Amino acid sequence: MKLVLLLVAILAFSFALDVPKRPDGYSYGTPEDPTATLDVFVDILCSACKAFEPQFVDFLANYTIHDRPVTDFLDIKFHIFPLPYHHNAFFISRLAPFIQDTKPDQLSVVEFIHWGLSVQDRYLSSGSLDKAEPEVLKNMCTDFTEEIAKGIHSFEDCMAAMHNRNYELDARASWKYAAYMGVNGTPTLLLNGVPVDPPFDAEEWPKFLEKYLPSES
Repeated sequence: MKLVLLLVAILAFSFALDVPKRPDGYSYGTPEDPTATLDVFVDILCSACKAFEPQFVDFLANYTIHDRPVTDFLDIKFHIFPLPYHHNAFFISRLAPFIQDTKPDQLSVVEFIHWGLSVQDRYLSSGSLDKAEPEVLKNMCTDFTEEIAKGIHSFEDCMAAMHNRNYELDARASWKYAAYMGVNGTPTLLLNGVPVDPPFDAEEWPKFLEKYLPSES
């Protein structure tokens, strides 16, 4: 499988990487005094990402340094990188730029990623994989607008976003960016631009990051 990802990445490099209209990634929080950057690459339909994300977010939500949230010191960005063998992941990834473009103050992309990971089994089942694209998109938009975007985005807006060429190109640009950065699997984390093996337990994160955060003493 890694050979497949390597070949796909090489193919991505053969095309020019266009300059995006904004930096890639979706911010988690607004750091006041960042001492480190953390780029998190996920595939919404990746089971390893589903196992990783709740523990990581638990650390971000609850850990403090001198009574300040750890997110004051970490510049965190989530990036969406659909793996080639998760066909339906390419469809759902189109909603990220749509959310960012429309009402990010009411529903953030990070919240959307969390929701997508929690319901990923729906789009990985044999029943879903056997369905044609129009039916998959319809099911995704029904779930999205009824469960997480109710009162924020309509079913019709979601379907329009799924067929919006600009959002498709934005999702492709994010994929190319990740490949350009050397990402070939998920979850992948870059700490200050360098790949690292992340903990999968919230309690291990303080030790893992202690050299890059203010001292607690």
